[in-house]
Amino acid sequence: MSDDYQAWANAFSTLVDSAVDADPDADGLVNREEYAFGLDPTKPSKSEAIRSKLSERKPQFSYARRDPNRTKLTYTVLVSADLKTWKPAEDPVIEAGDVDPDTFIQ
Repeated sequence: MSDDYQAWANAFSTLVDSAVDADPDADGLVNREEYAFGLDPTKPSKSEAIRSKLSERKPQFSYARRDPNRTKLTYTVLVSADLKTWKPAEDPVIEAGDVDPDTFIQ
C-alpha cells in the first residue's frame, strides 16, 4: 500500500494490526476498506460504509472516500440484474463534495 496508507494507520495509536487484510475491530471490514472509506479501524463501524436511497427511477448511493490523488485508489460502481453477474455501471452520475481535506462524498 501507499505511504498515505501507512500514515493513516499510524494515526490510530490503538491499532493492533495494521495489515491491509486484517480486521482488528471485527466489524467485517478489513483495514483496506476502512482506509478507502475513511473509517476508524479501531472501532466497529456503526453503519454501513455505503448508504443507499433506493427508488425505481433514481437509486442513490453515497459513501465517504479518501482523496484518490493521495491514495491512488480507484472506486467503481458495479451493477447487476441477477446479483450474480456484476459489471461497471454505464455513465453513473457522480457528484462529489468535500467533508474535510482527506475525504470526499460520492
